[in-house]
Amino acid sequence: MKIVQGKVTALGKIFSSELGWLEYSLKRSLWIECTNEEQKMGTNQVVETILEVKKYAEKTSILIDWLKIRLC
Repeated sequence: MKIVQGKVTALGKIFSSELGWLEYSLKRSLWIECTNEEQKMGTNQVVETILEVKKYAEKTSILIDWLKIRLC
């Protein structure tokens, strides 16, 4: 079970990374410490990142179940 917990931790770190990128993009989108061009890119990245986080969240439970079957 320890292997599964390690893999679940890795999945959480991927999720955390996406949320960190979302935070950075939100700051740019809201004109916090950025130029005009960065603001536009930030807004685009916010939309794309939210969609990616949603897809990842939908797959996480499936991945955890798969890991439990394969590694236990």
